[in-house]
Amino acid sequence: MKLLSAMILGLALLAFTGNIFAQDMLYVAEENEGIYGTWVNMDYQPDAHPRQKIINYPGKWATYGSAGSETATETGKYTITEKWTDSEGNIWYKGEVVFPFQKAYELDKISNSGKTWEFVFSSSKYPTKIDPEDSDYHIYHRK
Repeated sequence: MKLLSAMILGLALLAFTGNIFAQDMLYVAEENEGIYGTWVNMDYQPDAHPRQKIINYPGKWATYGSAGSETATETGKYTITEKWTDSEGNIWYKGEVVFPFQKAYELDKISNSGKTWEFVFSSSKYPTKIDPEDSDYHIYHRK
């Protein structure tokens, strides 16, 4: 009986600690994530915020003042922490964005066509929805 109780207690502890560690694990991004590539929005003013062009690479990003610029104005890190696809085929990401002097949390949506990227970010927590009325909402199109 003691052996059975010890085994049950051990399995319960293993399940509990496994769940804790699983919450700390990040999504392992692939080399061809839908968010990677060159994105532009010609409606944004050149050399203003938000920038006209963003290029996302595995693990990092760079912004460019104008769509034709080859010189990055800012660079930083981007870690995908979660990924899923909704019933309409849109790809969603949660990510941590590191700017030169701050960290932000981002909710990203890549359209089911793969041609439109919308995102909202927050410096305090992951956004729960993408709202075009949010002051930290941005939209770009694949170049």
